[in-house]
Amino acid sequence: MKRIFLHQNSQAGVFHCTSRFLDRVRHFSSAEAKDQFMKIVRAYEDLLGVEVITFCIMSNHFHLLVRVPHRPEGFDVPLEVLLARMERAVGEEAMALVRTQLELWTRSGLDSAIEEWRQRQVARMFSLSEFMRCVKLRFTRWHNRKHGRRGTIWEDKFGSVVVEEEERALRTMAAYIDLNPVRAGMVEDPADY
Repeated sequence: MKRIFLHQNSQAGVFHCTSRFLDRVRHFSSAEAKDQFMKIVRAYEDLLGVEVITFCIMSNHFHLLVRVPHRPEGFDVPLEVLLARMERAVGEEAMALVRTQLELWTRSGLDSAIEEWRQRQVARMFSLSEFMRCVKLRFTRWHNRKHGRRGTIWEDKFGSVVVEEEERALRTMAAYIDLNPVRAGMVEDPADY
C-alpha cells in the first residue's frame, strides 16, 4: 500500500507510526532493549532532522508520534557535523568504514566523490520513510548481534497515519499513545510505565 503524505515532494507532517515484531515475539521485554531502541531513535532523530513528540514501547511493538518538518530553503550540513551525527546513529564500527572510504577518496583527489556522498546523506534528511527504515534496521542489527541470530525481526515495514497538526489533534493522539500500557492492563497510570 502506498504511503500518504500531505505535500508533493515532501514528507513533512505529523505521523503516528507503529511497527510490530514478527510473530508478536516480545523483543522489547527487557529494559536494555527498550533503552537501546530509544537511543537509536534519538540518534536518528538528530541525524535526519525529525522530532519524536511522544512514544510508547510495548513488549512486542512500538508507537512513535513523529513530526517531520519541511526541508528549509537552502538547507545544508557541513561534512564534519554530518559525520558526528552519523557516528552517534550508526556507531564507531560502521563509521570506521565510512571514514576509511572518505580518506581513500581524499588521497585519490576525489573531492567530488566526497561531495556527492555528503549531498546524498543530506538528501536523506526530513524523511519519515528514511527515519523509520534506519531505526528499525539499526535495532535489528543490535538485537541480532546481541542474541546471535540473523534475519528480520519485524512483521512488515511500518504503519503510519497522518495526524492533523493542530493542538487538540496532537494531544489526542499523544494521549492514545501514552495510554497503551493502561489499555493493555499493565498499569493503571501511564506515568507508572
